[in-house]
Amino acid sequence: MSKVINWTSTIPDSAQGRLGITGWDDFQRPTFPDDYIIEPTLHRDDLDKTHDHYHCPANKNWMKNRYTLYTPIDIHFRVDSKTKMIGSDKCNGQDQFNRLFQVRNGWWDGDYPEVEIQYLHLFWTRHKKVWVEFTGHPSQHNFEVVSGHFPISNWLRPMTIGMVIKTFDKDILIKRGDPLCTVRFFDNMPHKTSEFKLERSIPEGKHMVRRLWQDREFKDWQPFKSWSIIMNRLNKDEEGTCPFQLPF
Repeated sequence: MSKVINWTSTIPDSAQGRLGITGWDDFQRPTFPDDYIIEPTLHRDDLDKTHDHYHCPANKNWMKNRYTLYTPIDIHFRVDSKTKMIGSDKCNGQDQFNRLFQVRNGWWDGDYPEVEIQYLHLFWTRHKKVWVEFTGHPSQHNFEVVSGHFPISNWLRPMTIGMVIKTFDKDILIKRGDPLCTVRFFDNMPHKTSEFKLERSIPEGKHMVRRLWQDREFKDWQPFKSWSIIMNRLNKDEEGTCPFQLPF
């Protein structure tokens, strides 16, 4: 029997969201109507089935529980290499730009700039030791999605789409329905993982409010230091004493 992964998506709309901080209310009010949101699909279903590797058992196993996430709107932007500025004519003013794009200090300290698309996805589950892994999609060429993974059963935080931009001084258009990234869910070792299915819902309950708030605040006040907290919770979970189990 498949284990359920709950999910919802939104573009921040609260006063905090406009400052790059996600408020709880953002997930109570999804940005787009139910019949406009493009549901995630199994990643295997949007690939070319004529390739030999599509039938390879190793590739089939790697594709297990992997989904493609899509953009619900046209995202159009351009990075100017001379001014080191980013702009978008699809956003209605600076306020809307700040809701969709997060440009952090030091975003262009390296050879390529890095931004975040704040079409946020929140995943949660009642099951223990469940991880989400996010990676890019083969169709993307102008940018690389920043990959990573974390246990959604122990760390409640929305997932932004981090991008390392590889194309300068040229319009970049991600059309409605284009892939934003892929996500994969697993527990245990990948080759022994359970089957998962996605169900869209609205997060509720005081426990979830507190966890989302505290996990987000810790990440904002102590950037890049959350992994020890995540691993400590995971170890407690394995010992059967995790105090953060969600009530269902």
